[in-house]
Parts: sequence; C-alpha cells; structure tokens
Amino acid sequence: MAKFRKNILLLLLLIPFATDANMASPVLEGSFSSSPFIGNYVDITYEKIHIIPDRGFKTAKFVVEYYIEAKKSGLQIPLLFYAAGLRNGFEVKIDGKNVALQQVPQNYNPHGGVPYYEFMQFYQRKPWQNYDGVFEAELEDGEFNTNVLFNELQFFYVDIPKGSHIIEVNYTADHWIVRDHWLNTYSFRYALSPAKYWRSYGGLEVTLDNTAAHKAITTNLGVPESGNLKTTAVWKFDTLPAAYIIIEDKPKISVVAESLITIGPGLMAFALSVILVTLHIIFIKKYRRRHISKKYSTVVIAGSVILPFICLYLYLVMYSVIDYFIGEAYASHYHGYIFLIFIFYPFLVVIYWLVMWLLDWLLKKRLKLVNK
Repeated sequence: MAKFRKNILLLLLLIPFATDANMASPVLEGSFSSSPFIGNYVDITYEKIHIIPDRGFKTAKFVVEYYIEAKKSGLQIPLLFYAAGLRNGFEVKIDGKNVALQQVPQNYNPHGGVPYYEFMQFYQRKPWQNYDGVFEAELEDGEFNTNVLFNELQFFYVDIPKGSHIIEVNYTADHWIVRDHWLNTYSFRYALSPAKYWRSYGGLEVTLDNTAAHKAITTNLGVPESGNLKTTAVWKFDTLPAAYIIIEDKPKISVVAESLITIGPGLMAFALSVILVTLHIIFIKKYRRRHISKKYSTVVIAGSVILPFICLYLYLVMYSVIDYFIGEAYASHYHGYIFLIFIFYPFLVVIYWLVMWLLDWLLKKRLKLVNK
C-alpha cells in the first residue's frame, strides 16, 4: 500500500512536466485539398462545394462538383487535383460514371506527351534547365503559401466529347488543429487559389451542413445568402471570395475557465505562495518563542529548502488546473518548456533563506530583550 501511495505521489509530481513541456508546431495539419488546375482545352464554368462535418468535428465529407466546358473531343486530362492527407483517397465521377485517378509519376518529362503539354501554362522555361521547366503554381491554406510540385498532383484520362460535362469529387477530410497558449481551434480548409489560374470564373456555390456537428462554427465567407451556420448555410459568389475557405469550430469554455485564464497561472501560484509563506512565518515565530537560545532554527532551514520548490511547482500545477477547467477537447497543453523555471530554484533558496534568517534573527533579538 505504501508503495502504491508513493507511485501515485510520483505521478502527480510528473503530470505538469509531461503535459506542459511542449514546443512542437502550433499547427497540426489535417487534410488539405483545393480547386483543380485546368488544362488548355477545358474551362470550369461553375463550382459547387458541399461540406458536411461529422458529429465530433473531426472529419468532414466534401462533395464538390465542377461544371466544365470541353473545347475538344477525345482522350484528355481535363483537370489536375491536389489533395493531401485525405482519408482513403477520393472518388471522381464524370457525368455520373466513376473514373480511376492516377498519381503523376516522380520521373516525368513535362514537355513529353499530350497530357503534360495541356498544362504547359504552369511552366516557366529556364535556360539552365533546358526543357525541364518548373511547375509554377501556388496554394494558400491560411497558414502559409506553398508551391505545388507536379508529382504531388493526381489526374485521370477520359475520352469525352466536346461540350458540357459535370465532374464530381467525393472525399473525407481530417480537421486541422491550431493551438495557441491555452486553446485548440479546429478547422477544415479548402484552397480556392488555383482558380486564379483559370481563364474565366463562372461562379461558386458553397453549402455548409452543420446539422450533425451542431458546433459554434465560423467561416471566412461572410454572411450566408440563405440559411444559417447553426444548421445549413449557403453562399453564392460571382467572383473568387478568398484564396481559401476555412471553417472553424471556435472553443466554447466555461466562465470559470475564462476567469482562470484571465488571472493566469503566475498570479494563482503567487496567491497560494503568499499563504504558504505566511504560514511559514507563523511557525518560525512559534519555534523561536519556544527555543529562544537556540542558534539555528530548523523551521527556517527546512522551510527555506522546501517552500521555494513548492512555490515553483505550484506555478506548473496551475497550468494543469486551468487546462482541466478548459476541458480535454479544447485545452491545447501548449505552454512551452515552463519546467525550466526550476533553474531559478538555487537562487530562490538563497534569497528566501536570507530573508527568513534575518526575520528569525530579529525575532530572537527582540525576545531576548523582552525576557531580560
């Protein structure tokens, strides 16, 4: 039983170190997809995006329809898709029929063959590279801009007649997590930036179905044209509204958690430390009254070693206390290497001991005068 209690005590001591020593990236990337890149012989006349987050806001189903106009008949690659971190890939249909996606190979000749030739507008010829041009396209996800490599894209061959067609894409995306000092914000992202490379922009319709998740969602798309964010919202645009769509689940925390965040772990630890120091001073006085003639006070010595450690440890514990009241779902545990505060322990021990020693010395001197 004693061993069990010792293990529990050790675990409690280590919890703040385990949960707060975190300096990883504040952004945990989820799935990232985008509007497609188009070839020379295709125009996208309209884009519909239907986003359905799940109950826990951990994944979202995307159903995207591209209304295209093919300028020629025959076997061709109408679109190039970029999608990273999707669950089980994604399904593509053209005019209601499934088509098989292929990954652009690692070793390719951008100028060799009709499929690549159709996307030559994305290449810049550089003299020292002869004809091995670099794919020049950029995606924006809200955190950074990234240049797309051609072999990161996926495509499909299809034999279609000239005229209008509908390409439908279905996939499930994982959420992103952005951690600040205290809270996690969850989001789904879809880059619209490839549309700036389209020859024309016919329009965009975005539908967000929040009935399953029922979260306090915000977006960067402005006020919906119809519906509302609590259930289903619809936006329609004639021009590109933003470089990317972001749908966020803003944290909802209790009044207690908000108050503790406002107070902060430093002030909380300081208030408790003041109480402990006050108690220590009371015990120093009691000990000295009983042992006026003793040269050293064991209460001063013991307290000067133990109390600075407890006060510093309280600072760590307060982070865990605030995280607890925030709740596991939204607590980021992203506090940095706060345990490094213990580098001040030796200095704090010396300073605190000198102050308590002086207090004890003055008390001893006064008691001797009173007893004469």
